[in-house]
Amino acid sequence: MGRLTCKGACGKVVALLRPKHGKGLIAREAVTVKSAKSTLILKPTKRGRTLLAHKRSLPATLTVTVTQPGHRPARKQVPLAVLR
Repeated sequence: MGRLTCKGACGKVVALLRPKHGKGLIAREAVTVKSAKSTLILKPTKRGRTLLAHKRSLPATLTVTVTQPGHRPARKQVPLAVLR
């Protein structure tokens, strides 16, 4: 869960949580936001539930892509550790 703030309307927001090592997605969320502030709640995938069931903490990378109307997509990557 996280908070997103944009200048003006955020537009299309895609958040992907991938393991640092290996393939697949742990969680994802794709929404269209018409306001400047929104809350993102990532939904775990089947592979993500399996990974989290076997490990206590999991190094991962969160990628958030924001496409505002009339602008180029902006992408931000953040390394983090997912705890269960």
